[in-house]
Amino acid sequence: MRILIAPNAFKNSLGAPSCAEAIESGVLRANSRIKTAKIPIADGGDGTLEVLAGFIDAQIRQSEVLNPIGAPIHAKWALKEDLAIIEMAEASGIRLIPKKELNPEITSSDGTGQLIREALDNDVKKIVIGLGGSATVDGGTGILRALGVKFYDKGGKEIITQNPLIHFDRVDWSALYDFGNTKFLTLCDVTNPLTGEEGASHVFGPQKGADKNTVKLLEESMQSWKEILEKTFKIKISELKGGGAAGGISAMLYAVFGAELTEGTEYVFQTVGMEEAIKRADLIITAEGKVDKQTISGKGPAGVATLAHNMKKPVICLAGQISDIEQLNKCFDAVFPISNGPNDLETLLQNTYNDLSRTTEQLIRLFQSGQK
Repeated sequence: MRILIAPNAFKNSLGAPSCAEAIESGVLRANSRIKTAKIPIADGGDGTLEVLAGFIDAQIRQSEVLNPIGAPIHAKWALKEDLAIIEMAEASGIRLIPKKELNPEITSSDGTGQLIREALDNDVKKIVIGLGGSATVDGGTGILRALGVKFYDKGGKEIITQNPLIHFDRVDWSALYDFGNTKFLTLCDVTNPLTGEEGASHVFGPQKGADKNTVKLLEESMQSWKEILEKTFKIKISELKGGGAAGGISAMLYAVFGAELTEGTEYVFQTVGMEEAIKRADLIITAEGKVDKQTISGKGPAGVATLAHNMKKPVICLAGQISDIEQLNKCFDAVFPISNGPNDLETLLQNTYNDLSRTTEQLIRLFQSGQK
């Protein structure tokens, strides 16, 4: 029997590679003769850097940058010859600041821009940017500020902190960093447009601390920013699929840098050879910290399930938190929670490795009993 282990990260608890190790340990305790293959996955959000860098054996680097509220931190990125991999969540992620400090009128993406600058200083020819898990709705103005673009308010004063999107009146592009022929590829896990009811401000603003008044302000500012980008770079971004990803950063990268937008799960799967791995497996086990109806809309575990079902292979999902089970049952052959009784969140997060391993062991024992 061959089992493919393809988990996503458990946010704030365990990275995807460690999740794969935990699941494998449970499989082998149940039956040491089972052959396993581990392929950690990601969809452009938290953990994408670790998965991609690990697979291509890229060098992990650290750079001092500004977090979403302007405090200095050390953020990781990866370098492999002339390829750089950047995960926005590392520098501008929502996990980097306390929930009470989430405020999209203040948070900005400067730190991600600093990572891009660092990569360009290393003469890379391609930059892959995972856009999930951000804390910002600034249309990429923070990134541009870190790359030399200057924003001025109505009084003519340069805006050097907070979110430039809602404060600027004039843009000076003259000092934009020369990125030459470097290609940009963005990994998105959403398809929302830049503006409108399904756009960055309305959909992602509340998730990042915006109240109704702030959402209105962000939307008005984003509309103006869209017009500036379209006029300056002679390109239409109004209906760009995925343009609203990471608070509008995807649309900015497309307009200014000619970035190619692609689905994060699809890119990761192609890189790691997921389709071939599933062909060789008899059973696939995937996992994620929280699974719900959003999981089946472009998230990694759902992508694994789609490929598996196309090849008529069973796929089981393990999760720390489960909701919308009826919809999940249409995606996976079975979904199992890993928690071992009621507990506080901190304890549950600490126990993720052991809970994954224990649940997997029992799952494999059950699976084997049905084959006797």
